Amino acid sequence: MRKLLFTTRVFFLLLLSLFSSHGLAAGLTTVSDAVWNETAVRKVLHTFAYGGLATDDQISAWADLPPTSAIQQILTFAASNPQLAPAVPSDNTANRGSTLENFQNFLPSAQPDNLTCPNNRQRYNITRVRADGNTVLSNSGLQHTWIDMVNKRGLNPTAKPYNIKYTYKSTV
Repeated sequence: MRKLLFTTRVFFLLLLSLFSSHGLAAGLTTVSDAVWNETAVRKVLHTFAYGGLATDDQISAWADLPPTSAIQQILTFAASNPQLAPAVPSDNTANRGSTLENFQNFLPSAQPDNLTCPNNRQRYNITRVRADGNTVLSNSGLQHTWIDMVNKRGLNPTAKPYNIKYTYKSTV
């Protein structure tokens, strides 16, 4: 039996080390105060936060800050970033998915406050059964969950290290 473990922070650290060790970080553009404006803020949001769900007023406020301060407010590992994507109080889904793992478990569930269309809930399952009867990790389930979580106000899929533990039988 093997266990698959994946943590967001490890992924980002590996990505950063790749950039650093191969000189790729040098290819990223540094933004100066002189060119930091609403367009630059929107470029950061589109590049690193799927466009974000910030209001125009918040984008203007970030444009008025020094770039380093604004980017530190935009990109966080907090469970929620109210400046980037404030939670909607009437949406219980955000309250049920404080981590990617919790959200992954909630979306396919039959919980009464789950607003996911019942016919679509299987799209979010963490596992699937192949034609040969073996249960395997569902990449599409993880992708659907990640995309929905990124686009849900009040949630941050990179909030905490999450461990997806999955035990499977080797067919070899």
